Amino acid sequence: MIWRRRKGEREVQQLQWRSWRCEADSLCLERERETWGMLFVLRLESRAISVLLGRTRGRCSFHTLGLNSHCVFVSLGPSHLANSDMGIFFNKRWELLSVIAGCFFYQTSNCLIRFFFSTHKDPLFVNTSVSLLHSLFTSASVIFILFRELCNGPSGMFDHSKLVEDAWPWAFEALSFSCGYFAYDQWDMLRYRLYNGWIPSILVHHLVLLICFTLALYRNVTINYLILTLICELHSIFLHVRKVRRMAGVRDAKSILVRLEWFLNWVTFFVARSAPHILITAKLIKDAHKFEKGMELPLALCGMAGMNLLNIGLGIDLLKAFKRERKSQLGNLHHHRE
Repeated sequence: MIWRRRKGEREVQQLQWRSWRCEADSLCLERERETWGMLFVLRLESRAISVLLGRTRGRCSFHTLGLNSHCVFVSLGPSHLANSDMGIFFNKRWELLSVIAGCFFYQTSNCLIRFFFSTHKDPLFVNTSVSLLHSLFTSASVIFILFRELCNGPSGMFDHSKLVEDAWPWAFEALSFSCGYFAYDQWDMLRYRLYNGWIPSILVHHLVLLICFTLALYRNVTINYLILTLICELHSIFLHVRKVRRMAGVRDAKSILVRLEWFLNWVTFFVARSAPHILITAKLIKDAHKFEKGMELPLALCGMAGMNLLNIGLGIDLLKAFKRERKSQLGNLHHHRE
């Protein structure tokens, strides 16, 4: 009896071991398939850049540099779309459908603004209006997510494991919906050439976000970190309001509304954009030893370094615009006195 019982126990242990091994093998295969899929897409992107930039080797000019930067950014869009499609259909990641839903929603908003505001069919006005809609929607989503978590108890909310391995309720959906917007906006700006310079900062900004968002959503990591970076959309609201206001012809620097707009612009630039991004970067550096070996930490650090550099450039541009409007106001005041 004892021999039979021990034999039965060994058989049960062997069956459990086999089931655990099958689960581990299937998990490894899934991770390997996802990793190879992402590497394939990134390889396509790097190949597209090298080929397009290689065409001007030995015959570079201002025109070809601008043309090739446009071609590079155009070529990267389909690869990110292919990446999302691979994740949805081949790996049955149906939760990524919200990326396509976000892209469709903002493209539909673009068409509706063109239809109802027939007097303002300027592509830049329409694009800025949609961007304002995204900033309002995303800011409300981020505030709702953070407020909900704070009400449930802030303890452990910003722990490394919570920020990297977990996702707050509605965080994944909000991030993927916002990712759809950046894909739409990148294409809309390229379609109507709504940018300046050889390597426009706005296109670089969108490209950095698309790469970080796509990889994070695909691997389901650092979702909460990226939600925290979207706090900067509070500042983007006032950036877009200023742009729409100027395109609508409201440029009176002495107006109370314009002064209030500039005040909120500067406050949110430091409180909602610069400070959060610096704190996130510091948190990443502090918890660097807690990250597993992989691409999460290098990509996060590179992404935040790029965001901080872009914030410096944005701050300089804001200061120049503020001085320009103040100078114009003083010039008009001096003209009226004469």
